[in-house]
Amino acid sequence: MKYIVILGDGMADEPIEALGGCTPLECAATPVMDSLAGKGELGLAKTVPASMKPGSDVANLAVLGYDPEKNYSGRSPLEALSVGVKMESDDVVFRCNIVTLTEEESYGEKRILDHSSGEISTEEADILMDAVREHFNSDTFQFYTGTSYRHITVWKQGTVLQMEQPHDHLGEVVGPYLPKEAVFRRMMEESFDILNQHPVNQKRAAEGKNKANSLWFWGAGTKPSLPDFTEKNGVKAELQRLIQEKYLSPETRDAVRIYELERFFGSKFYRSLMGAAELHRETRFNIFLPASAFTMDAAFAEQLQDEKLLVQGVIDLFYTDANGKLVLCDYKTDRLSPEELANPDAAARKLMARHGEQLSYYAMALAEICGKAPDRILIYSLPLGEAVEVNLPK
Repeated sequence: MKYIVILGDGMADEPIEALGGCTPLECAATPVMDSLAGKGELGLAKTVPASMKPGSDVANLAVLGYDPEKNYSGRSPLEALSVGVKMESDDVVFRCNIVTLTEEESYGEKRILDHSSGEISTEEADILMDAVREHFNSDTFQFYTGTSYRHITVWKQGTVLQMEQPHDHLGEVVGPYLPKEAVFRRMMEESFDILNQHPVNQKRAAEGKNKANSLWFWGAGTKPSLPDFTEKNGVKAELQRLIQEKYLSPETRDAVRIYELERFFGSKFYRSLMGAAELHRETRFNIFLPASAFTMDAAFAEQLQDEKLLVQGVIDLFYTDANGKLVLCDYKTDRLSPEELANPDAAARKLMARHGEQLSYYAMALAEICGKAPDRILIYSLPLGEAVEVNLPK
């Protein structure tokens, strides 16, 4: 199963007088966001513990379900993982921005003009990082291209150092904010000589763009130790929760076919459920149905013509799909032969023979509940990993 996390980081903005004191988000037309909110659960969450400095790196860990106080080891290691950098436990990783500094002064007297070098493209930045790697890469320091102006430096067997964030000091003289560690200050000073007149920057200057003319190190951290996301949030995690909360016994763990459940969450059928306009699960019913529907004997059915039977049951699932069709579905775990698993039509015939009568009663109950008969009837077979259509006799 895949998850999509969308973070509107800073999206609210500030109130603007020209908008009547509202923020741009308050005034914006947001039909898609409104639709998602209408189908979801709304609430507030505190993503940054009181003991930690607020930042997207800390908050994003919490959004993904991790405890930042236990799992946070710095911003840069998370970014290094995202671009495939392999780290050892004694490595220290730094964010290595390419920034824009003024040109005329000595290095310590320069001012920082732009922490993102005009949002330089990754393609241009990679060419500049090639020049950086050629000059600085060694057994001790290794440089990796990230995205846009954000890159990675690994210090083998290094030490975590506190360094200033460049975006906190725009327009200021850089001297007071340079690293105390001599090797990092030297690399920053030398990087200016390497990058300022590089052909990429000469072209950018000619186009009126900010030069990406200096490295800036910050955000040190070590290799993170994070539990696997799927173990923490997937089917296995839910199974463990059910056992811990005593809904299931520990002995049931080995009986659960986890791969079938994981396949369900990746199935086309599950995606259709996520797009349902309305969805009902485990719906109990008590309903009177014609007694004649419960016998195949025509003569006996005639005798029962005016009789009713009270039927009780639980409908696994019914929903209104994205096209407005009413769909009835029942989950089944019947074992299927290798031939049936390879032939969904054969599997459907077997399931229909076994469960068609039950589903006919469910269809009658659903017609009473919803005021209309279901447009489609499905059986989702966990061993098969898909939903098969059931066609009841008219």
